[in-house]
Order: sequence, then C-alpha cells, then structure tokens
Amino acid sequence: MNFHCSVSVPSAEELDEFFKEAEKHQQKQFIEKYNFDIVKDVPIEGRYEWVKLKPIE
Repeated sequence: MNFHCSVSVPSAEELDEFFKEAEKHQQKQFIEKYNFDIVKDVPIEGRYEWVKLKPIE
C-alpha cells in the first residue's frame, strides 16, 4: 500500500502572522487580568495596585 499525504506547509509569512496574532491575544488577556500593560511596561487603572520596588543593594 502506498499512501500519499498532501499537507501544505505554511509559509514563513503565514507563521509570523499566526504567532503575531497569538502573542497579541496573550498580551490582551494579561492586560485585562492584571491591569498591567506588558508592552509599555506600565500599570493601568484596574483591580490591582502596582507598587514599584527598589532592588536590594
């Protein structure tokens, strides 16, 4: 028996777009859950109060 499977491999552009959209979705979920913008690295108004800590020297 010979089986032939014709599965097309996505192009690099298609993969980039797929992961770009997946990352956007993850960022949006994080922002909504923790009221912190991980892209701009700033807290936003919401459920949690974010406090900046100083490192121990």
